[in-house]
Amino acid sequence: MIIAKINPVELDVVVARIQLVLHKAFDAKWSIIPPVAPETVKKNGIICYPRCYQTIRKGHKYIEHFDSAESNDYNLDYSDVVDSEENRVIILNDDYEIVDATDNGNYKSTYLDVIFLVDLNRTHPNVLHRADEEVRAEVVKELEKIPNVTVYKTVRKLNKIFGDIKYDSKIDMHPSHCFKVVLHVDRFSKNEILPCDFKNYTN
Repeated sequence: MIIAKINPVELDVVVARIQLVLHKAFDAKWSIIPPVAPETVKKNGIICYPRCYQTIRKGHKYIEHFDSAESNDYNLDYSDVVDSEENRVIILNDDYEIVDATDNGNYKSTYLDVIFLVDLNRTHPNVLHRADEEVRAEVVKELEKIPNVTVYKTVRKLNKIFGDIKYDSKIDMHPSHCFKVVLHVDRFSKNEILPCDFKNYTN
């Protein structure tokens, strides 16, 4: 499932393309119910969030998604997304500067943290060992297909993924797995737009 930002511009166009690539590659594939738990209710293969943000609530830092459509209560516009109940991808840019790249500042560059929270029983139901290397390799292969984006590194340890952001260690206890791919966005246009609402994208 893609949770889309309506009419994204600039960096959010890149984020939208990442959402589309990951959804196309993994939503159907990861929605398969593993044979070890046939009674499980079928879930989304992957939830692809738009750009999320680091926020501080009651002295703790969280990763949250803003969607004013979810509630008329402004206090509920942000919701915590770090949860291992469903496979999900969370994209952040909070810790990186956006700098001029080329063409007199018409193009910019930056980094994105792309965090994955997955259930290995659903991503690789037929693999008998912990399939963390397999899922990371498959994700990187898909991300490398995106134009003007370079895979910089993958990060595995929770304290290196989240730093001082609040998380529960169970998100990396088998069969749950959490990892981060750091992408360098080599160039994106400050005038770039993606004039469509693909919130109901299903293909």
